[in-house]
Amino acid sequence: FGVAYANLMTLARLGFDELKLDKSLMDDLGDSDKRQRLLRLVIEAAGDMGIRTVAEGVETREQLEILRGLRCPVVQGYLLSPPLPVEDFVSFLA
Repeated sequence: FGVAYANLMTLARLGFDELKLDKSLMDDLGDSDKRQRLLRLVIEAAGDMGIRTVAEGVETREQLEILRGLRCPVVQGYLLSPPLPVEDFVSFLA
């Protein structure tokens, strides 16, 4: 969500279980009150519809803390781990 033709009506009509927030929405997150307000609305609306939100492209602690404050349930990005081959991922989980 956040690029191309994604829109809120598509979410309602197609019945997604998970909504990924594009990395472009994470860029300059700490410097933009408008972006934070937008993300809060999207995260809350998705939650109200039973859709889990995943923030992609989390690269800094500041982004992580802001997303926690916005109650985003899942984050992914280089802050936590780079992409891993299956074998390394199993070790990472252990």
